[in-house]
Amino acid sequence: MINSKFLDFQLCDEIQRSLKKLKYTTPTAIQQKAIPEILNAKDVLGIAQTGTGKTAAFCLPLLELLIRSKSKPVKRSCRLLILAPTRELAIQLFKKVKSYAYLTNLNFALVYGGVGKAEQIESLREGVDVLVATPGRLLDLWEYEKVEFDSVEYLVLDEADRMLDMGFIEELEDLLRMLPEKRQNLFFSATMSQEVKTLSESILKNPSLIEVAPPATVSADVDQKVMYVDKEHKLKLLFHVIEENPDGKFLVFVDMKRTTRKLGQELAKKGFRVSVINGDKLQAARQQAINEFAKGSTDILVATDVAARGLDIKGVTHVINYELTHIAESYVHRIGRVGRAGEKGYAISFTTGDEKSYLAHAEKLTKESVELVTKQPFHSQKAFDTPLMKVGKAKAKIEREKGKVERLKKPR
Repeated sequence: MINSKFLDFQLCDEIQRSLKKLKYTTPTAIQQKAIPEILNAKDVLGIAQTGTGKTAAFCLPLLELLIRSKSKPVKRSCRLLILAPTRELAIQLFKKVKSYAYLTNLNFALVYGGVGKAEQIESLREGVDVLVATPGRLLDLWEYEKVEFDSVEYLVLDEADRMLDMGFIEELEDLLRMLPEKRQNLFFSATMSQEVKTLSESILKNPSLIEVAPPATVSADVDQKVMYVDKEHKLKLLFHVIEENPDGKFLVFVDMKRTTRKLGQELAKKGFRVSVINGDKLQAARQQAINEFAKGSTDILVATDVAARGLDIKGVTHVINYELTHIAESYVHRIGRVGRAGEKGYAISFTTGDEKSYLAHAEKLTKESVELVTKQPFHSQKAFDTPLMKVGKAKAKIEREKGKVERLKKPR
């Protein structure tokens, strides 16, 4: 039997049986809060990161509503439209929703860029119950008159902050204008910036706000280390760590898109096999970089948080926080890319004096102390001795310094 808490949602037998097969027992916090609201036809604004169970939180009740409804999809349209920012997230969502509904009579389609259109057009010809899509390709098909939106009853925007970061605002606005006014809207984002807030307000009607803190636990198989270093020596320290681990597979995190490009170039010049992903890359190029890293054609993947969200690549041995994030939850997500499936992994944070507060914030969230490594050629006692600042002040100082560097680089 399914855990009684799932039974309380009164989901249909087909969905309950799929949950049993998937070994879902107890609903997560976001599932407990969101599922009843969605079943009651409420719009939902969900602030939740990867790992909270948000996909099931919106998929399960929406599938239930589709099954209860007597309506049918019309040709070239869908009843439930799920928008995702990237090809790989769209594929993950598609697989998830099918795993929940494989015992039902619902039908599905998946639409994303970087591949041919013919098969996708054919999958939509008779209409589907559920369409998972990236905004750019969906608009392409609309311009070819191969998709319509007349029968959309439910809309999900997943990882909305990432969509905005990737510059999809115009595509989203175009799509929203085409959708029926009468529909239920679900909006999920890991963060709530002013841009995200403005977009959500343009879509949602009297929404239920559901905010869930992500899991702050770190796998016991992740060996966390901190290396204090002055900013000008970070690149040399990175070379050193990679050379000391010749069989390693490295995921290197930075805070800004332009840093991914610069760091990738420096690593390539040094002779390392490196791939780079950031929000500016086209889907095909981004997927190629990920595939190269996953298959072992490259040993190093340099990424921003947004570009790497949801990545699950086997065999990663080291996460390097080349630039620490001021968001403690993002630190947890970063280092969660190693130590998976019982494999040992290492998370090493290159920390300047200004970034020291970021690390302390992460330690407070995880309730774990990160091991200090002083036996490395670029150890900075000055950085180690730097007094802690509040995270906000530290972030402002770092951003001011970055701004000065950018201004100096600009031609007069």
